[in-house]
Amino acid sequence: MKEEVIDGGLRWLFFPDQCRHCVEAPCLETAGEPSAIYQDPATGAVLYTLVTRELDTDSIVESCPYNIPRKTADGTLAKCDMCNDRVHNGKLPACVQTCPTGAMNFGEREAMLSLARQRLAMLSKKYPKAQLLDPDDVRVVYLVAYPPDVYHEFAIAARSHKVNLTRQMALRRMVRPLTRAAARMG
Repeated sequence: MKEEVIDGGLRWLFFPDQCRHCVEAPCLETAGEPSAIYQDPATGAVLYTLVTRELDTDSIVESCPYNIPRKTADGTLAKCDMCNDRVHNGKLPACVQTCPTGAMNFGEREAMLSLARQRLAMLSKKYPKAQLLDPDDVRVVYLVAYPPDVYHEFAIAARSHKVNLTRQMALRRMVRPLTRAAARMG
């Protein structure tokens, strides 16, 4: 939370600095090791394991366009796991369940995007600069009333963000559409 003077008034800007659970997660591609970083097929959560400490953690951190993963004292990478264990047990993520204002929601991606677009339409009447942040690229979508840069440096994906593709990463990207098509067929 920070206070900013916007349009002559003092505004409280709240912004959770947490993993956005990218649809195509650069950290997952950079790791290249499914036992270290993987995406839960049911929830889309990008999950880190203790195996991350055996990888080039600096490259993984640098690959995140939101500057989210943090290295713990034992060298393991850590970040929000979307309360994946709670979700698989029929519960809401803790942040959603405990949000005192009801501003956070959780559900199927398309339903949440529809809700976000509805709320954006309502908010845009009062705040013409309101926008959804990177909705096509992430599973955790934020709706802001003011330009993203007044909230946080990494509110939207870093524009200058470039992932240096290794040969292995490039091959995975090329094969991914075929893998997905095969999974849908079988």
